[in-house]
Amino acid sequence: MRTDTEIRTEGLRALASSLGAVEAERFVTILLREPFDYTEWRQHLWEGEDAVTLSREANAGPSGEPLRPEYDFRSLQGVQRGKYAARYRERLRMVRLADDVAPAFADEAAVNDALREYLRDHPAEHSGA
Repeated sequence: MRTDTEIRTEGLRALASSLGAVEAERFVTILLREPFDYTEWRQHLWEGEDAVTLSREANAGPSGEPLRPEYDFRSLQGVQRGKYAARYRERLRMVRLADDVAPAFADEAAVNDALREYLRDHPAEHSGA
């Protein structure tokens, strides 16, 4: 069975492969920023598939074999949902560009380049935060 990190990495690679790096980033940002009704989305995702087949596929590992009975995730000790969420948010800085500013930048790299240039030209105003 793949770890959450492996699934996350493979999923982001699949998004980037399908959409391109910039559009994949936009997709993730949209999911985080805008309300998203997973239930409604899911109803249309697997139209025509029956629950038994979906359940069998979900419980199969990467090789197609079902999970072993000894894998009882309900009995894990010390698991805490969101344990590292606060630490992650402290380091994450996301900003939304104003509608009149956004068209001036092709992508994230262009925004960062412009900000670096500004900071080089205005070193006394830079707080270092």
